[in-house]
Amino acid sequence: MGNTIDQNFSYRAALEDIKATYHRQSERFLISRDIAKTILTSASVIVSVFGAFSSFREIISQPSLLKLSMIIAAGVFFALLVLTCVSLLFPSSFMGPIKASQETYEKEVFDKNEKDTILIFFSAYLNAVNKNEPKIRTRNKWVWTAGILLILVVVCLLAYTVII
Repeated sequence: MGNTIDQNFSYRAALEDIKATYHRQSERFLISRDIAKTILTSASVIVSVFGAFSSFREIISQPSLLKLSMIIAAGVFFALLVLTCVSLLFPSSFMGPIKASQETYEKEVFDKNEKDTILIFFSAYLNAVNKNEPKIRTRNKWVWTAGILLILVVVCLLAYTVII
């Protein structure tokens, strides 16, 4: 009997570990959305401040192809930035460990011993973690892309203000 208790403890420990991994994944998933919101807000403020107060006034008063090209480049990068951030804000298919319903619990857990129940949940969490990892990596790449686009927008607008 002591061996069964020890095994169940090991199974419970493994289940808690995979649950923690799943929860870290879900936090990373939500963080990528928050970062996208922050980048989009920052970009909007930057473009508004630089663009509204000086850009078109200077282009009209002192026509310059280089200045116009900087504004166009900043506009293109900004449009790409908005599309990238909006795609990160859309709901995505983040997989949960099990379908939370009474039917699922009755079918999967009811009348099972503790070891089998733990192994069922462990398998469900492990499956969710494995399926979510590529999605999280992709979202992180999009977050980095949004950050790079924000830097390009800022560089174009700064270059515009420096060009005399």
